[in-house]
Amino acid sequence: MLRNVCHKYICTAEKGRCPITDLGQNFDNAEVVLLTDGGNKVPILKTVVSVTLAGQGHLLESFVDITERKQAEKERERLIGELQEALAKVKTLSGLLPICASCKRIRNDQGYWQQIEAYIRDHSEAEFSHSVCPECAKELYPGIYGKK
Repeated sequence: MLRNVCHKYICTAEKGRCPITDLGQNFDNAEVVLLTDGGNKVPILKTVVSVTLAGQGHLLESFVDITERKQAEKERERLIGELQEALAKVKTLSGLLPICASCKRIRNDQGYWQQIEAYIRDHSEAEFSHSVCPECAKELYPGIYGKK
């Protein structure tokens, strides 16, 4: 790039708007895209400072390849989006639930009593499948499981 105009390769400033030579800044530090000779685009952190060598002004530029950092940022943004989406879908139960000591129905916000399964399904992401515990099986089906 020696003796070439940087606008063609890495500078995002318009011709005549160079932060160093045209706008009087001492240095410039920016994230830009470097165009390689093969036409590839590489994200870099570019630092430019004006230096005088042998009585002549030059721009000294250094570049740090930030491809991995950019990929990590994209991945972080993707994960944040997934987490936000998951949080939006989460329903939680909290506080005291008024439950009948006998039939185990729960009184909902409208004051009606409903089955515990329906209440929990409506207020969370839980789904139910039903079975019979061994104690209830003996009580409900004494001929099959024998009486306690």
